[in-house]
Amino acid sequence: MKYKLPSNWKYAKIKEIADIDTETISEDTDPNYRFKYITLGDVNKGKISDELSECSFEEAPSRARRVIKKDDIIIGTVRPNLQAFAYIEKNIKDVIVSTGFAVISPRECVNGKYLYQFLYSEYIKWQLYTLIVGSSYPAINSDDVANLKILLPPHEEQQKIADIFSLYDFAIKKIEQLIIMKEEYKKAIIQQMFDKRKIVKGINLEISNILSVVKREDDGKKIWELCT
Repeated sequence: MKYKLPSNWKYAKIKEIADIDTETISEDTDPNYRFKYITLGDVNKGKISDELSECSFEEAPSRARRVIKKDDIIIGTVRPNLQAFAYIEKNIKDVIVSTGFAVISPRECVNGKYLYQFLYSEYIKWQLYTLIVGSSYPAINSDDVANLKILLPPHEEQQKIADIFSLYDFAIKKIEQLIIMKEEYKKAIIQQMFDKRKIVKGINLEISNILSVVKREDDGKKIWELCT
């Protein structure tokens, strides 16, 4: 990065401002201990699936080992370009993530949400690309994550930047929810339209009142078109 930084900004490696993979469940854990398990497939650009599998320690895969807590950041180390990253927003209990994630626990010197948002920057993308380019199996490890460099402004500015991007994330989430609702509504309307009868605002309409059969001039085939 060649542009000049503000005098109160600096570069820092993640290992200088956060701890990595601080806690795992041990081999002598109660076999009947049950937990929800987060795999790489459950995380996509900040979103964790609402339908996590639940299992006991005895039946869990050997990769189900990393313990997470509120304000941790998880970063998928397999195909990291897919950005299987997430910020643990709430207090959680009995949730374990795969060793396919590195778990970042920010220290007091850094705003966790700022650090999380910075993971999506072009600077991080470039660093990840240099780590996996030419590899037949695009993956990094926790040491690679620890050595990623970020830009670190003063703590107050970190908070402001994190707040701005968190607001954008909130707006995007609401828009996506609205799109889903609109799609479901559209499906319901289409289903009614192509039933024998359609009900709109309590009025029964025959499908023939909506569509009419016409012949195409080029091949004479009959098609439906909207009545005018």
